[in-house]
Amino acid sequence: MMKSLLKIISKKEFIIPLICSSMAAITGWLLQQFTPFKVWSWLSILFSAIIRYLHAILLTTIPLWGILLLFIILLAITVIVVKIYCIARKRQSCKFLDYKEAIYEKVKYRWKYKRCGKLYTIINIKAYCGECSCELVGIECPKCKISYLNKLTIDHVQALIKYDINTKFNEDEYELII
Repeated sequence: MMKSLLKIISKKEFIIPLICSSMAAITGWLLQQFTPFKVWSWLSILFSAIIRYLHAILLTTIPLWGILLLFIILLAITVIVVKIYCIARKRQSCKFLDYKEAIYEKVKYRWKYKRCGKLYTIINIKAYCGECSCELVGIECPKCKISYLNKLTIDHVQALIKYDINTKFNEDEYELII
């Protein structure tokens, strides 16, 4: 009985509909997950046309490894498109991540963000000269010799950055932890 089942499974008449239905199921699931994105309707039409074309072509003598290779390539393309979409969507939802520089009290400050889940921390805050953008040493610019006696502490700068992010970007989805 097991041998007869394997013979049925190994026949092209069984494999082709199995591959086509699997690809359609994956496409349907992806469409349900990402319906707001207009490209998905275009991809669905393209994908179904490819499946119909493959179904007509596969009735000829194409080896099983060719069918599997084609399936893997189409699956890889689908995964790449989904990843690109997710990255673009994440980038749109975190607009404050592009905010990495501000001027307070005539001193330019630059920083980076560190992500842990949905939490972000401001790290590597550095002070720069407001005139020449050279990194400050203590309270003085080594290039133009301007002293910044009113240079803020790191805690003050973090508080100002957090305030700017909350007022300019109003991000509710992500939380900024300092």
